[in-house]
Amino acid sequence: MRIVYSLVLAAALLFTACGSGDNKSKKPKAKENGTQYVGDEQGNGIQYAYKNWILVSEIPMKEKDVHGLAKEYYDDGKIHFERNYNMGKLEGMVIEYYSTGEKYMETLYVNNKIDGTQYRYKKDGTIIFEVPYEKGLPIPGIKEHDANGKLVEQPTIVFTRKGGNLEMKMSNNTKAANFYQIVDTDKFKVPSEDGVGKLALGNAPKGSLKIRAAYRTAYGNMGAVEAQY
Repeated sequence: MRIVYSLVLAAALLFTACGSGDNKSKKPKAKENGTQYVGDEQGNGIQYAYKNWILVSEIPMKEKDVHGLAKEYYDDGKIHFERNYNMGKLEGMVIEYYSTGEKYMETLYVNNKIDGTQYRYKKDGTIIFEVPYEKGLPIPGIKEHDANGKLVEQPTIVFTRKGGNLEMKMSNNTKAANFYQIVDTDKFKVPSEDGVGKLALGNAPKGSLKIRAAYRTAYGNMGAVEAQY
């Protein structure tokens, strides 16, 4: 009986040592600097990167494309970014962390473009910034708070008619703005220079034009606002 038990135990230990044959489950030994790939020749595996013996990134691969949950770390080894990929394209939630471990920003991606509401947090979890996106562009609905938690008033679009043209700019005179004419569900970029957009009115009746502005806020965030003319 003891002989049979010993044979069974030895077989179990041998199977455990050999594993399932999945190279992706085997982390390499740390190295001073550079990258190490663990996987098969078809590009299915994980690429590890090191800096001063510290793991700074883990990039999962499928058929040589980034695929799955990729992680980046601060120089001390704490998590910095978590990004979800689908065959080389961002797909799902991207999370950035403070160096002390708290969540800093959440951004949802669909087919490699921001699509959903982006949130930024204080270390205590309080939301300090949120802006909705659609197919990579900000849409109206930004909420931005100052250091005291007060909601920041956002600029508006100012229109000026000059002959047969319509000029538009932001009320805070920022030059970091792009303008779009919205027609049903389509967007057409309005030619602009130094923060001023110019659109030929043609025979368009007043009140028929919908304009959206995508701009950079005073705090460096992206925002959007719409107005009718």
